[in-house]
Amino acid sequence: MLFSLLGAMAKKHWQNATVSATPIDRTTTPITNLTQRSAVDFGAVSVPLILAQGNGSIVQAIADRNMIYAIGTLRYLGHTIYRAYLSQSEGAFLHIAVEDSKPNEVLEFRLYQPYQEFVVRWGTVEDAAKDGVPDPDLALVWSTWMLENPDPNIGGFIGCPTLYGKLTDLDPASTSDPKTPFLYHRTWTPGNGRIMPIHTVENLLDSDGGTTRVEHDMMSYARPLTDNTKFEYLTISAISGPNIGGVVYWLGLDMTPNDLTVYPPAVPG
Repeated sequence: MLFSLLGAMAKKHWQNATVSATPIDRTTTPITNLTQRSAVDFGAVSVPLILAQGNGSIVQAIADRNMIYAIGTLRYLGHTIYRAYLSQSEGAFLHIAVEDSKPNEVLEFRLYQPYQEFVVRWGTVEDAAKDGVPDPDLALVWSTWMLENPDPNIGGFIGCPTLYGKLTDLDPASTSDPKTPFLYHRTWTPGNGRIMPIHTVENLLDSDGGTTRVEHDMMSYARPLTDNTKFEYLTISAISGPNIGGVVYWLGLDMTPNDLTVYPPAVPG
């Protein structure tokens, strides 16, 4: 789905990279040199990643050297968000957030990597029954994620005040149930009731100048790590676009631009 689409995009642009005969458009980001076809050295990131893992993060290590094969631009909550997609980790990206009124002042700089995705097949359980599936996996039903109901116990998981991670990723600190997965709390508009997901459009510009439009209905969550000073983020989105549709999760950690080295585009466009 989205992760495989991004992976195919990365493979296309970096296993078969060629010098374009004509200049292409590139996205200007607040990070110096960070644009399509930039090289990014993550050598220094290993230290904060190891520290975060030591404090309970389940974010995985990343290859030292990546290329930026596409950049997505989104707007929500008065901010512009850049997603610089990384060639060596399918679906992973650098997240850069700025206020619209201060476009050069970076407010958030994070590394996000894919966590899980669901290819949703039906709008409702009743739709599944019409297809001869009377007891579908609820993760494959849109109403599970997007039902417009203020009760967080009745569907509409995107926008609920809390969200669990994978059942296979269990929280060793849980005192109520040793089989409880990690629990993340909503960071956009905290509270006890469900709120509607944020709807936004991501405009992806790849390193050949091709464009892809992806619609998101999304929400951000986080959980504190064991040092109680840092967080692991979970972003969830119901997505739709050309030949894609479903629900995707990413996990993220705060970084700083000084944690990596960015080189200007190595392949002329």
